[in-house]
Amino acid sequence: MRVVELGERPPGKTVGLGRIGGFSARSGAMKRCNKPSRRIGPKSGYNLISFVRLHATPPSEVRDLGETDGAYVNCWIVAGNSEEATEIAVRDIRAQGWTPDRVEHAAHITREECETDRARELFDQAKFDNEVYEYYTYPPEGCEAPNA
Repeated sequence: MRVVELGERPPGKTVGLGRIGGFSARSGAMKRCNKPSRRIGPKSGYNLISFVRLHATPPSEVRDLGETDGAYVNCWIVAGNSEEATEIAVRDIRAQGWTPDRVEHAAHITREECETDRARELFDQAKFDNEVYEYYTYPPEGCEAPNA
């Protein structure tokens, strides 16, 4: 699994969270070492990447800091279908201590469908790491979905 630091973000829509539970949270994203949670081999037949966006609430120790009420999490996941990718995303986000509460979008994508350089970069990274998660946190006073 790879959780990456965000590129450009709208001002005021992300927060720094310090160091929590072995994760360094900076600029609204949680960053963790590059350690896949599962191995997909070339013979597995899993060569499709799904993009899943969901909303999650933070663990209590993060919420108690008063800096964020939640996050939209963009997930690029190698999986056999988008339902499996969604299950993997929910499991991994829960493992980070966050509580996924709704899925905003889930579908297989191609590199050509990625509209920005950042999206293409994360798509390519998912081919290497199997999963890439990007957290867009927001402060307590507002809740607005980011553009993918």
